[in-house]
Amino acid sequence: MGYGMLVIGAGLMAKSIAYDFGRQEDVDRVVIASLFLQDAKRLVGFLKNRKAGAVRLDAADADAASRLMKGADCAVSAVPYYYNYALAGAAVRAGCNFVDLGGNNDVV
Repeated sequence: MGYGMLVIGAGLMAKSIAYDFGRQEDVDRVVIASLFLQDAKRLVGFLKNRKAGAVRLDAADADAASRLMKGADCAVSAVPYYYNYALAGAAVRAGCNFVDLGGNNDVV
């Protein structure tokens, strides 16, 4: 059984991250989570990869993020930096590995 990856966001950086995860042999699942479900679905359509799926997530809702992270081995935040502190806490509560793209030197 391979890894389940969660990509939070559906913009250009998320697109690159999800594409790379989808190409990895040891990754079984790539979930793209976005506030706008249609954006996540559009990204899944672009990927054309059976591993990819879309869900709606408001990155400002740390409890919802934590629940979603419980089903993932690793979550990558590709949303604006000001969500990352709460998302990191959500990952700790979920027992999920977490990485973000930085952007705020006071937090990072």
